[in-house]
Amino acid sequence: MTIPYIDGASQTALDAFRQDLGPLLRRPGPHIQMGPGQALWWTFAGGRINHALKYGMQLQNGWRVVADNFRLRLEGNGLTFTTLCDTIDSMRTEAFWNDPDNQHRLLARQCTTLLWSHHSGPRHMSSSSRVRQ
Repeated sequence: MTIPYIDGASQTALDAFRQDLGPLLRRPGPHIQMGPGQALWWTFAGGRINHALKYGMQLQNGWRVVADNFRLRLEGNGLTFTTLCDTIDSMRTEAFWNDPDNQHRLLARQCTTLLWSHHSGPRHMSSSSRVRQ
């Protein structure tokens, strides 16, 4: 399918992207690509939802998760297709999101992330702004 308002290079890139992801997105189940030591979970859910999923994944498995508007990139010990699908299945339940302990831990992760995103953190502070001992 040609899109009239994009240039040739963009159309070529889009066609390659469609060819790469098309078969994955047409099959049933979660849209997961596994690679050496990592997984991509294509959700197309948007940044807010994907960040909530990120915190849930980290809470359950301690995996390193990077979220954007389209997918989650996961790395970590014990990450396999089966463990990822099991984690997704557990997060599909209301019980996971309504559990008070999970809610507390998820909120704490979100607050920590927000605080660090608004502060440069100790390793980025100038020497004059560090607390002196």
